[in-house]
Formats: sequence, C-alpha cells, structure tokens
Amino acid sequence: MSPILDDINVALEGLENELKNTKSASETIKKASDILNQFSAHSGELKRATQNLVDATGNLIEKINRIDFPSRLDKLDNTISGVIADTRNIQSRLESVERNLNDKLSMFDKELISKFRTVQEATEKVILDTQFKLENIQNANIRLSMLTLTAVICSLILIVLIRYKII
Repeated sequence: MSPILDDINVALEGLENELKNTKSASETIKKASDILNQFSAHSGELKRATQNLVDATGNLIEKINRIDFPSRLDKLDNTISGVIADTRNIQSRLESVERNLNDKLSMFDKELISKFRTVQEATEKVILDTQFKLENIQNANIRLSMLTLTAVICSLILIVLIRYKII
C-alpha cells in the first residue's frame, strides 16, 4: 500500500475512535440525565414531605395555642426553620450540581468539536496532498506517453529511411 493510503487509513481509524468516544460520552450524558431525573423525583418527595410536615406543624400549633404552652411553640418554630433551611440547602446543592454538569457538558462539547475539526483538517490535508500527487502522476504519464509516441515516430522514420536507403 502507498503511504497516502496508509495515512488515510490512520485518519479513518482516528475518526472511528472519535465516534466511539462520542458514543461513550453520549451514554455518560444519558446516565447523568437519569441521575438528575432521580434527584428531581427525590426532590418532589422531599417537597411533599416538607409540605406534610408544615401541615402537621400547623395542627400542632393550634393544639399548643389551645393548651397555651409558648415554650413548646418556640421549639417547634425552630424545628420548622431548620427544615426550611435544609430544603434550601438541598435546592442550592442541586442547582450547583446542575451548573457543574452544564459546565462539564459545555467543555466536553467544545473539546469534541475541536477534535473533530482537527481530524477534518488532517483529512482534508491528506486529500489535497493526494490530489496534488495524482495530478503530478497524470502529468508525468502524459509526458511519458508523448516521449513514447515521439520515439515510435522517430523509429518509423528511421525504418522508412533505411528501407528506401536514404540513409
């Protein structure tokens, strides 16, 4: 095989590897998306649980007001504030995870595009080099054909001259 075809084969193998990497990255993105969906489902459960807690706390406050235990009411207030703060912390963490995922996906996208461009440029260079070499070979073949034709014509002329004893 010629070095040009070897270069083309190497470039094609590189493209196949990049496609495999792209597929692997796509699978990773899907897995990350599934995990995010699970987080969202758990967040909904946590929100419902928090709402149930808030409702139960309201009932308890009514009972406490009827019984008139201000100190117990203060303790329940503190508990509710802690649950709300924890919910906000969890929400903040989820937003942070989402931002990090988006940043990593954007970075991966840019790297992938850069690698595809590099492979595309290398492939285009190989194609241009191959075309240039093919043109040179075609030009050499034309010159060789013309030289062969000239040699045949000269041989025919010599044969005719020798046959008729002109030389």
